[in-house]
Amino acid sequence: MTTKMHQGVGLLISNTDKTQFFVQIKDEHYPYEAWRGACAFWGGAIETGEDALRAVERELEEEIPEAARFLKQVPKKKINYYLIDNKMVVNPFGLTVFEAIVSTEDLQKIAQTRVLEGRALLLSKSDLLERKWIWGMDFIFKTYLETVKK
Repeated sequence: MTTKMHQGVGLLISNTDKTQFFVQIKDEHYPYEAWRGACAFWGGAIETGEDALRAVERELEEEIPEAARFLKQVPKKKINYYLIDNKMVVNPFGLTVFEAIVSTEDLQKIAQTRVLEGRALLLSKSDLLERKWIWGMDFIFKTYLETVKK
């Protein structure tokens, strides 16, 4: 019997000069204690019949509904597809990550909206590089920043 690999999506939200990022922080309700307090992309699992972009938009509606209404109008560019396979993950899973770039003013407004899952932080690039990322996904953010420099 073959088990289909879990597929997920994530969205990185930043300002146009990519110096500030709006990220989710896993809170005390997150089921995996080791990752409570860790940074995460906004997103989650791709449901049956969804494509990755629709899954991102649905997850935003579930996690940050007020911001989702605004972000629905913002173009989302696919950054890459990653295989997440670290020692704390029972099974490897695939993750498609998108970016949404908004003005600093809009990012400030988004950061003030209600969050229904976890907590939210608006962090500088250097602050975000210092933080722990869920499932060891910090390599995605670091790789992303390397491509931004070029």
